[in-house]
Amino acid sequence: MVLAQCVNIAMNVAVLEPVTAPLLFYDAIRYVAPGVLWAWLYLRFGFVSAEVASVGCHLFLQPMFGALFPA
Repeated sequence: MVLAQCVNIAMNVAVLEPVTAPLLFYDAIRYVAPGVLWAWLYLRFGFVSAEVASVGCHLFLQPMFGALFPA
């Protein structure tokens, strides 16, 4: 699960910016940790519970993060 998330981030996110230690830490917290959580939920409880958790987090957290960290 962790390797799959790291490969995904390396191919899609890290190549767009210069790689620094703080950026790697941020990417790990922002992308790898949630991906591993969704993979664990999927393996333990199935697809529907992983999707409900993922969509539920986006519905509640995305507007809050948008307000806290405006572009």
